[in-house]
Amino acid sequence: MMKFSFDDKQIKRIKGHASEITKRLDMKVKFEGNELIIDGKPFEEWIGKDVITALSLGFESFESFGLIDETKLFKMVNLEDYVESKSLKRIKSRIIGKNGKAKKNIEEMTEVKICIYENTIGVIGDIENVNLAFDAIMKIVSGSTHSAVYQSIQRRIRSMKEKV
Repeated sequence: MMKFSFDDKQIKRIKGHASEITKRLDMKVKFEGNELIIDGKPFEEWIGKDVITALSLGFESFESFGLIDETKLFKMVNLEDYVESKSLKRIKSRIIGKNGKAKKNIEEMTEVKICIYENTIGVIGDIENVNLAFDAIMKIVSGSTHSAVYQSIQRRIRSMKEKV
């Protein structure tokens, strides 16, 4: 059994998928205020944790439930763990970019999906691609320029292709 706490908006989003969670992950789902309790076999709970967290961050259901596929990975970071509170807005703006361009570029270059909810960033995709996108996001957080990050992504993609 696992227990999670979410805000009202997140709970509402998860409740909309409760029956799908129950069916696809073969587990019981119970809501108590802003808490969610799941009960199932350990492996289903482990996957369920990622599916539910992805849904809570705003990922589409097909992306979230895609995590049932063992080739998919979900990774997230809370920016508050890496950035002073006075810099959070600026760093989030850098990750998103003007009109969402930086986020979109990273998503397209690495073939992942990125969602940002408050100070948390989530990434879903194939394992190598998620790690590549996550590294790119963390480079932006640490102050790298967008162009340097994009060049780094391109180099790593070329390197990965050469290994195949």
